[in-house]
Amino acid sequence: FFAGTWTCSPMRRKAQRFGRIELMCLLEGGLILTDEAGVEHTFTAPEVLLELPDTVSAWTSTKSVRKYYCIFEQ
Repeated sequence: FFAGTWTCSPMRRKAQRFGRIELMCLLEGGLILTDEAGVEHTFTAPEVLLELPDTVSAWTSTKSVRKYYCIFEQ
């Protein structure tokens, strides 16, 4: 288990399988997660989201993003 604050510039990440549990609270900015079916899910600060193991998603942010995160690796 580990936690912290993470910041990134606008970016795109190709779809990948997420191998752990991550709880995140967006502090600034927003992002679009696109799932395996191509459905876009939009999140903006101050929303909280949870990614579960074996989730496949692409990440797109058009503005800087800052978040708190907690990650649990099994």
